[in-house]
Amino acid sequence: MSGSLSSPGDIPMMSPGDATPVMFVNIGTQCLILLPMAYLVGPLLGFSLLGIWLVQGSSRALKSVLYTEMWRGRKWQHISV
Repeated sequence: MSGSLSSPGDIPMMSPGDATPVMFVNIGTQCLILLPMAYLVGPLLGFSLLGIWLVQGSSRALKSVLYTEMWRGRKWQHISV
């Protein structure tokens, strides 16, 4: 998996033109959750790479939940392009 700001799970939400909320979810989870937690769990608490991988997996699970809620909200259906 790449560490880019766009992942394959983002495509269904960006397709209908709802890219801005997807961008905020990606940047928000990466800057506010993934990076601080990876630093805390890895170097500070000593869980090394395994801890960082677990944090990354948890971050991706959280993003999946957020994307599912965005999809269920159907706000993206009312966007005119």
